[in-house]
Amino acid sequence: MPKDICWNCGKETDLEHIENYEDISVRGEVISVLVKYFKCHECGGEYEDSQSSYDPLALAYKEYRQRHNMMQPDEIRGLRQRYGLTQRDLSKLLGWGEVTLCRYENGALQENSHDTTLRLIKDDPHILLNLVIQNGDFLPIKKRERLISLLENEIQETHSFPLILEELFGKYAPDILCGFRKLNLDKVFQAIIFFCVDGTLKTKLNKLLFYSDFKH
Repeated sequence: MPKDICWNCGKETDLEHIENYEDISVRGEVISVLVKYFKCHECGGEYEDSQSSYDPLALAYKEYRQRHNMMQPDEIRGLRQRYGLTQRDLSKLLGWGEVTLCRYENGALQENSHDTTLRLIKDDPHILLNLVIQNGDFLPIKKRERLISLLENEIQETHSFPLILEELFGKYAPDILCGFRKLNLDKVFQAIIFFCVDGTLKTKLNKLLFYSDFKH
């Protein structure tokens, strides 16, 4: 048992290092986390180690975010840095106070509405692009143009026809219903080109693709 100066009584005494689980209430939800502290055998006082970065409340917040599928601080920071934005930049685009975003990135538990906004931006670059176009006049011209170009390229890559087709029809395991084969996009494109040589309309094209798939 280590000897040290107790912060409560100021005496050099034996300090017991204690670890146990305690319940912390986060927005009315009880979360059990491991807490660590010292207990003085002289006065019975208890206090946390000021030299340690261990934070039970931060762990409780992290668990709460995981339970409710909310973004973690490093994800929020990564989203902002992904587009080369400062905290001030993203805050102004969203219409938030700069302190709010700073608090979220440093571990404060975000509001549900703010988390929804951040997750929408993360999942759909169209939203951030619209914000930049509508609210981004404060950005330096070159930075704004670079950001718009970056977002447009990202939209084109993530919303291209092959990716959409793969997302809609390519996520299945090979089985008897598909001839034990995965979707071959190259064959799909070649079939479309073959049927469209004479200017086939899309309704007829859909029927031809259906019959081709059914037959083969």
